[in-house]
Amino acid sequence: MADSKKYDVNEFVVGDLVKFTGRLYSPDFVYIEQFDNKDEYGIVVGPGSGAYANILYRVYWFNHGRVVETVAGHMQLAYVVEKD
Repeated sequence: MADSKKYDVNEFVVGDLVKFTGRLYSPDFVYIEQFDNKDEYGIVVGPGSGAYANILYRVYWFNHGRVVETVAGHMQLAYVVEKD
């Protein structure tokens, strides 16, 4: 079995293809997308802004057709990059 830490990504760069992996859970709010099993993919187009710029990225999401600031913890690379 491969060492999973070998493939961890803590930062993204402009041009990375990413997959959306999560939403914040709230028992009083239902995301209509949670009933849709389609994967969501996007391209990182830049860093986020504001107080949380170090954990936010501007991502163009293909399914929405717009750029949204997204938390790094809710994305993963859509491809595997082996680290040395």
